[in-house]
Amino acid sequence: MKLSRSTFLALLVVTAGCSSVEIDHDFDVHANFTQYKTFAWMPSSAPTTTTSISRPSGLLDSRIRNAVNTQMAAKGFTGDDANPDILANYYAGAKDVVQVNDLGYGYGYHGWAGGGVDVSTYTEGTLVVDLFDAQTKQLVWRAVAQGAVSPGASPEEQEAKVNSVVAQMFAAYPPTP
Repeated sequence: MKLSRSTFLALLVVTAGCSSVEIDHDFDVHANFTQYKTFAWMPSSAPTTTTSISRPSGLLDSRIRNAVNTQMAAKGFTGDDANPDILANYYAGAKDVVQVNDLGYGYGYHGWAGGGVDVSTYTEGTLVVDLFDAQTKQLVWRAVAQGAVSPGASPEEQEAKVNSVVAQMFAAYPPTP
């Protein structure tokens, strides 16, 4: 099948759009982020702030925690399980998404013709990283990443993707009101 230039460009844009990661941030405008110097992971028995996704187990859990630990250290935090200023927590999930693209109409050899419809599916992953003030137990910072994931990726590819996404999430820390 030979694709027209405009059809090829439309498919290229759709494919590129699926591979990007969207990052959103939110934070408590009254929190004094300069006071936070130490952190620990929130106990797994703590109540969650997100109910629609859960914590993965096994290797992915380790990759996410290592990536967050690396970013926290890069931001000047020291791990302190006994007396942390910040408690970190995360949630992750994935869902299958159906994407429908109308390829439009064009003028061909026999006149106007419909371009058809392209239907594709991909897996969209969500990662939420929360930082809580350890004294007040109030959420002070949240980053949410959403984008296409490759469930069949190699362990090295998965680790690189997690590290990249978490680094993008922490690029806006500390926040500036």
